[in-house]
Amino acid sequence: METTLASLAIESWRLSKSFERLLIKSDPMEQRKYKSKLSWFNKKLNETLEEANLKFINLENQKYDAGAAVTAINLDDFQPHDDLEIDQMIEPIVMSNEGVLRAGTVVLRKRSV
Repeated sequence: METTLASLAIESWRLSKSFERLLIKSDPMEQRKYKSKLSWFNKKLNETLEEANLKFINLENQKYDAGAAVTAINLDDFQPHDDLEIDQMIEPIVMSNEGVLRAGTVVLRKRSV
């Protein structure tokens, strides 16, 4: 049941991220109206996860650590000595009380100096 809820929550998170990108392209009046709806949706999603003792971990804009619970889909684009950070979370890490339930998926970029 826990993994099923995690899968549904990840898909909800992905939908939320897509909706955010759509909002950026809309006019300011529409943005204001729908940002509050999105904020409410994300609050409810996090409350539901909390009740199930689950939580999302988002590592965007943090230094990439090869030992992190993520799969970097573009790691082969870089050299081993490159200083990398997480540009985008495609899927968040899902944590339970026992530890990592689902690893995340990320896109990397070189860290700016």
